[in-house]
Amino acid sequence: MMFGCEQDDDGTTRGYLQYGYNGEDFISFDRNTPSWTAANPQAIILKNQWDTNGAKTNYWKAYLESTCFERMKKIVSHGKDTLERKVAAEVSLLQKNSSSPVICHATGFYPKNITMTWKKNHEDLNEDVEVSETLPNADGTFQKSISLSVKSEEWKKNPDVYRCVIQHVGAEKDIVVPLNENNIKSNSASDNIIVKGLLITTVVIAVLAAMFLLLKRGSLCARCPGRLRVQI
Repeated sequence: MMFGCEQDDDGTTRGYLQYGYNGEDFISFDRNTPSWTAANPQAIILKNQWDTNGAKTNYWKAYLESTCFERMKKIVSHGKDTLERKVAAEVSLLQKNSSSPVICHATGFYPKNITMTWKKNHEDLNEDVEVSETLPNADGTFQKSISLSVKSEEWKKNPDVYRCVIQHVGAEKDIVVPLNENNIKSNSASDNIIVKGLLITTVVIAVLAAMFLLLKRGSLCARCPGRLRVQI
């Protein structure tokens, strides 16, 4: 069983109540009629019974048109600081290698709605552009990316001609990131940093292990019996 209510920014409201069985829709309630709708022949008998049950029908109509929204407003008021907060996005330009698409990645923004576009000379690009889905982060914020397939030779010869533009309520104005070598981050460079970090970590562990063995050996030898020296 699943029920609830929704309200859009323009004031449009929706309420729903539906039952499922064995992973499929079974029967649902239409608050406008009000009546029940059978999703398959097996639910027709139950629909006929519930349609004649005036108390049940009136209860759910009142709940989905009034009670549900009163409770929703109360919940929103309690969580207002969290639900109505506005956090701007952190934007980075990423590229795996010189032949890979350039990815404009925005993360850490809230609320979910965001507009991301690639522009060339202030004109929107639609070709060679791919927009990803908006995904949630572990902290409740969101992330999204938009990629541009353009040859490195082209944008390097014309720096700042291509721009990633982000529009979000968390920012006072549009976030604009020009495509140039200073702004782009290469995954290969990050990989080198990670490899160097792993090498340093390995060396440190090896040194600590050697020190531990030496100290352990020294503590054992401290309890060893003295050696007998024979002079001829």
